Amino acid sequence: MEQKRGLVVVLTGDGKGKTTCSLGMALRAWGQGLRILMLQFIKGSGVSGERLSAKKMDGLEIRLLGKGFILSDDEKEMDEFLNKKK
Repeated sequence: MEQKRGLVVVLTGDGKGKTTCSLGMALRAWGQGLRILMLQFIKGSGVSGERLSAKKMDGLEIRLLGKGFILSDDEKEMDEFLNKKK
């Protein structure tokens, strides 16, 4: 029996489009009968349409990781410092 191999895709960068792109790829793969695990970093823990939809689709799971957009005072200082260097 042929063993199927998984695929890892990492989308990063400033601005919009990463979630939309990843959901499009996930939906196409899900439609072909593949199982999908989508990991979201730096997202809030609130309710979102994509997570509600994924709960209704067997084989498509979205997990939240990270703390969201909350930075500690030290992290804020480092973020401001790094942004000034750009």
